[in-house]
Amino acid sequence: MLSIFARTFDQLKDSIPELITVIHVAPNQHVENYIDGVIRKWPVPAILIPGGHQHLKYDAFSVSSSALLIQKAFIVESEIYDLGSIRDCSCW
Repeated sequence: MLSIFARTFDQLKDSIPELITVIHVAPNQHVENYIDGVIRKWPVPAILIPGGHQHLKYDAFSVSSSALLIQKAFIVESEIYDLGSIRDCSCW
């Protein structure tokens, strides 16, 4: 999914110059290290929120205006924060 996100952000970066990516990462250091290495090549800035830090995830939702989501749980949470979102339901 990271490559799909990267291509999406590449397409959006010119029309949304203030675009910043926030990724909530599973609570696993190996996963976090892998994602950190991948996002360094992305066309937009990215912030990783380590798993287990729910308050940081909710803080990110509260200051966001939209979201690109792939998990049902995040879609429900985005509704709580009234975020516009692009949803990929094919992975369910």
